[in-house]
Amino acid sequence: MRGPDSSNTPWTDAELADAVDAYVFLVQAQASGLVFRREAAARALLDEGLPRRNDASLRYRFRNISAIVQELGGPLLIGYSPAQQVGAGVRERIRAMLLANVHFNELVAADRIGRLATDTPSVPRADALAALAKLRRQIDEVEREFTGVRGIGHNNPPGPIAPVDDRRVAFEAARADIATLESELAKPAVDQQIVTRHSEGLLKFGVQMTTWIGQRTTKFVDAFLVALAPAVVLKVTGLMPQIIEALSTVAKSIGH
Repeated sequence: MRGPDSSNTPWTDAELADAVDAYVFLVQAQASGLVFRREAAARALLDEGLPRRNDASLRYRFRNISAIVQELGGPLLIGYSPAQQVGAGVRERIRAMLLANVHFNELVAADRIGRLATDTPSVPRADALAALAKLRRQIDEVEREFTGVRGIGHNNPPGPIAPVDDRRVAFEAARADIATLESELAKPAVDQQIVTRHSEGLLKFGVQMTTWIGQRTTKFVDAFLVALAPAVVLKVTGLMPQIIEALSTVAKSIGH
């Protein structure tokens, strides 16, 4: 059992990062079907990184993380209901750490793919085609902003968010996925495997975009990132919901 800690002692970035990493690790274990005592596992994972925090403090911080995971549409760690009372500065730091965590983004994508497979009311294919066209325009707009980011200042300006070749390949692959989905929707009989494969491709693209932005956010403080490229941040963080909306509409249109 840990000793008392002070609620007035601010959490450092290192402490928050340890808590986020432990939370994501436990959600991965949970998703894989492993049976374990969550609170005992959390304490074991955090013993080295957070010696100043007691059990109650750790539990509440995990509940804070659950609240932000819920906002981002991710799977929650069972036993840690969302606690919304998170300081604004802490909330943004945790959010950035989650977005920068590749494993968390993979969990979100897998969870959303599963949701797309559930039974939902059908919609006309024309609606799905319109949603895909809207998504293509959004991706084109993000690409213009994303590839236009440059460093600011004269001393050690930040480099590009991602290598130019990687960005070009990612955007072209996303457009190819959209084109394939449009082609399938034009057929009388849709190949579900093709739809699933290219839907997953678009989800992975969304994960890649948010991960690049998330890595940027943890490397440079939030205020610096906002000053650097507010349009990029807003558009990229809004891209995943657009992808989910389009793919959900596609899923609902199949068989219509």
